[in-house]
Amino acid sequence: EWGNWSNIVTLSLDGNNFSGTLPPSWSSLVFLGEINLVSNEISGELPDSWASLVNLDSLLLGFNQLTGTLPAGYSSMTSMQSMSLEGNSFTGTLPGTWASMGGLQTLTLSDNQLSGELPVSWSA
Repeated sequence: EWGNWSNIVTLSLDGNNFSGTLPPSWSSLVFLGEINLVSNEISGELPDSWASLVNLDSLLLGFNQLTGTLPAGYSSMTSMQSMSLEGNSFTGTLPGTWASMGGLQTLTLSDNQLSGELPVSWSA
């Protein structure tokens, strides 16, 4: 049960063969600053509940089998500095609300199936 790890700050499980979906229950890990699951076999959508991870500064989920749209609610992750979601199968448009992640330094969305126009809200 993840609730027993309520003080965990870094979760780095990259380069393995983990499968399944991302647990919505991780939203209770309020001190979590980094999630690194790059290069696994994770599928499904990004949990909307993770928007409550306001201390998360690094979300590294590249090269998995993630699908669905990018959650607009992640705009509440104002501590976010690095978000790496490349090499998945995300669809839809870029959320204009993400412009409120003012601390974001790196956003990597390469090699997905995103479409539409760049949000006007992303311009300085």
